[in-house]
Amino acid sequence: MPQGIGDFAAVLSWVGFVLIIGKLGQFLLAANNIGMQVAHLLFLPGVAVGTAASYMGRFLEVNQPNIARKAVYRTLILGITYMGVLGIPLWFFGESIAQ
Repeated sequence: MPQGIGDFAAVLSWVGFVLIIGKLGQFLLAANNIGMQVAHLLFLPGVAVGTAASYMGRFLEVNQPNIARKAVYRTLILGITYMGVLGIPLWFFGESIAQ
């Protein structure tokens, strides 16, 4: 229940933010939407990989720590690679992307 309330508050605050941006004009709303899509492209796959890694604890339940360790390392490498590859353009062209 507390997690649900927290998520509801987060979504409600984003809705309020978008409504405020919408009142400022269509151009700013479109720019905000593009920025949000780019942000989601950058961080949501990392969240998904982290969620997948958290399920590896099931291998510990069935007493297979070697499989759990190998699976976590693989998801860690996948997450670091993905976030690193997407971080390179942001490092070099972050200011241009933000404009």
